[in-house]
Amino acid sequence: MGRAHLDCELAELVQFAQRLQRARLERDAYIPASILGEPGWSLLLDLFVAHHQGRLVNSSGACCGAGVPQTTGLRWLDKLDSAGLIVRQPHPRDTRFVMIELSAEGVERMTALLSRMVARIANSDRLWEPTVVATPVLGA
Repeated sequence: MGRAHLDCELAELVQFAQRLQRARLERDAYIPASILGEPGWSLLLDLFVAHHQGRLVNSSGACCGAGVPQTTGLRWLDKLDSAGLIVRQPHPRDTRFVMIELSAEGVERMTALLSRMVARIANSDRLWEPTVVATPVLGA
């Protein structure tokens, strides 16, 4: 598999993640996020896109980009950090800010999950067939 093919697949995954983000925002117009909210997923999607766009994101920006209140977002960032899916680093020039990014494991897991979702949708006639899925265990 060539580098250009991998770049194309990665670009497709980033676009898919962006479409998922937009769909979630549209969904919120019909059903309040407080009823269906998944702040962790929203944060992971935003951080996945930021990672592949080369954007640095601070904690406030991550919360805003994910469309979650800051207090909720910070709680979820703690959970994602504990799970090893994100890393926090001091801002290179302003120590008042903490930069958030997906960890290598976070990138790997999000890429694998989004790839699987894209493949499932591409085979939508088989979308709801039960499958045996080896679910990765965090920290294993």
